[in-house]
Amino acid sequence: GAITVTPGGGTPPYTYLWSPGGMTSQNLSGLTANDYILTVTDAHGCTRVGDNFVTQPSLPLNVQLTVTNIRCWNYNTGAINTSVTGGTPAYTYHWDNGNLNANLSNLTAGQYCVTVTDAHGCTTVSCAQITQPDEWHPCFNKCAAVCQGDTVQYCVCKTLEGDYRIGYRNGYLSSFEWTITGGTLLYGCCDTCITVIWNHCATGTICVTEIRHDPPYDGCRSTTCCTIQLNPVPTPLITGPLTVWADSTNTTYTTTWSSCYLYSWSVVGGTVVSGQGTNSIEVHWSDCQNCSLGTVKVCVTDACLPTLCCGCTSIDITILAKNSANLQGYVTYANANSSYNLPLNGVVIQLLNSMGNVVGVSTTGPNFGNGLGTPGFYSFSNVPAGAYTMHITFNGTWGGVNATDALLIELYTVNPIGHPLAPLPLMAADVTADMVVNATDALWVKLRTVGMLTYFPAGNWVFNSGIINIPSVGITTYPIGALCFGDVNASYIPQGMKEGSSLNVIDDGIMNIPVNESFNYTVRSSKSAELGAMTLFFGYDQSRFEVQNVSTSLDGLKYKVDNSRIAVAWSNTKPLTLNSNDPILTLQLKAKEAISQPSQIFTINSGSEVADATAMVLDNFDLKMSSVVTLNGGKEFSIYNYPNPFQNTTDIVYTIPEQGHVKLVVTNMFGTVLSTLVDAEQVAGSYQVKVDPSVINLNSGVYLYKIVVDGVTTSFNKTSKMLFTR
Repeated sequence: GAITVTPGGGTPPYTYLWSPGGMTSQNLSGLTANDYILTVTDAHGCTRVGDNFVTQPSLPLNVQLTVTNIRCWNYNTGAINTSVTGGTPAYTYHWDNGNLNANLSNLTAGQYCVTVTDAHGCTTVSCAQITQPDEWHPCFNKCAAVCQGDTVQYCVCKTLEGDYRIGYRNGYLSSFEWTITGGTLLYGCCDTCITVIWNHCATGTICVTEIRHDPPYDGCRSTTCCTIQLNPVPTPLITGPLTVWADSTNTTYTTTWSSCYLYSWSVVGGTVVSGQGTNSIEVHWSDCQNCSLGTVKVCVTDACLPTLCCGCTSIDITILAKNSANLQGYVTYANANSSYNLPLNGVVIQLLNSMGNVVGVSTTGPNFGNGLGTPGFYSFSNVPAGAYTMHITFNGTWGGVNATDALLIELYTVNPIGHPLAPLPLMAADVTADMVVNATDALWVKLRTVGMLTYFPAGNWVFNSGIINIPSVGITTYPIGALCFGDVNASYIPQGMKEGSSLNVIDDGIMNIPVNESFNYTVRSSKSAELGAMTLFFGYDQSRFEVQNVSTSLDGLKYKVDNSRIAVAWSNTKPLTLNSNDPILTLQLKAKEAISQPSQIFTINSGSEVADATAMVLDNFDLKMSSVVTLNGGKEFSIYNYPNPFQNTTDIVYTIPEQGHVKLVVTNMFGTVLSTLVDAEQVAGSYQVKVDPSVINLNSGVYLYKIVVDGVTTSFNKTSKMLFTR
């Protein structure tokens, strides 16, 4: 306790005397409960006596802790309640886990201490221990890796009290809950045993929760989980013919190979004659009177995994009776060049009887029927004797028309006797499907060549099927030819291009062009020729050039400019006579940016060709096109030659930014002047000078060309190398 004194009145200074104890200080502290008498004396000896009482609580501060222990292992159901006596209310609480409440709940096992403080700051500390039962877990009988797709039974482990299938603890029966990920629970969701089918995942998880019913643990739960490694099952794929002849040549069937795999084959309707235990077998199909379906099956075991996962697959085989009546053949593209008579897969053939009814459907493909796996093969089995026709459809990529095909149609239209067409090309010529081949068909061909049309009324494919007479015995072989509609000269290659000549670009010198202004650009003939048809596909960089117009004197020429591509198609029964260097096309162009070095504007793309008046493709006809360079308006000095190296002639192109005297010479490597090309006053601008080695007597080798410009305000000079080769 403590006493604080505040004197007043009298004459300071004051003196103090306390009783009991004889203390002489003004204030007292650290006192026990008692009655303390104070005598105060001032400077004149006047005194005053006061009586002061220091009290204390009737009882000391004390806290009692009531503990609720945990009934189930690893639960948080513990609790502690406090009861405080003595001291001076109100009380505050501070637990060692940071909680400030009087009572605690939801506690796990462990020791907890609380500090209680009363209104006067008196404190007391008390601790309690929360206990729990011994640790326990359920378990199940296996956790080993399995194969994806396996069906597996899992059971809880055997206990000390009895069989794991009964699940007794201390004479009471536990209950169980199971959860599965990566698989499907088939049976026994709440039993001691369950059955699981595992999915095709890398891993799965199985968990079991045991709910105990033995006192005092009734209702207590504990869960155990296990990750199951799910090993992949081999997925073999069998390749080989799906239709075979009975008692004929052995057929081969193959599946995926791996050094880890063990193979087991089985065959229904035939015999494995070789290859058992490998990834490839040969099968001899048994002779039969009423043949129908056979089967080839392979089971593959992965011996590199301890689970020895095994996967099987099978294919059904159509077995054709030996020497039974049958129709078969190949569908090929009827290219005029037999080297390109490629088989077509995916052609759907409907066989129609004389009443027009469908008696069978066959689709061409490499796995169909003849035992060799040859593409384009089709087959019909057990076809009764009689006359049949075919309805054939195909969704293959269409292609192959150009102006040469249009010329053939025009020639046939004018003189069908002098320019006859074979039956299948004649069918391909009727692109309008009006049963007449004429100039309209030729126009449609040219329009589709350049992309102004995207379809033919007749469709995309035509086939040469007719009436097929099937005898009562033997095999009828009927080959089917195919053409794309419009491919009258039968030169399309189904891999995506027209068989034709290869046109090349011959450089036609350097052309100076403006920037952002229209200019005319001429494509010329490289040689003399008589043309009846011309198909051109030019590519160009549309970020650098704009094509504004295509002009020509050729009657009936069709063209389209689209997406960095110019397509041109022309044909006429009156041939165009060309001399070398004659213009063929004139294009109105615009350069979008400066071109500092000579560059070709166009490339000639595949599919381009020219033909003579009889529609024969010309193999050695090329196009002359100039390289271009932009005028820089006299803004900077530059000089270069093109081409370099050169074999015939080269052009020296130079630009001077202001008027001045220009001297341009050719020298040898020692500086000896061999020819003076320019020695004159010139205004600002760009100039081009041709160098002819035969004129200035140059031999093969390296030479220099030097320019000196004495301008109005400044001078320029530069020396460069050029290489002449024969």
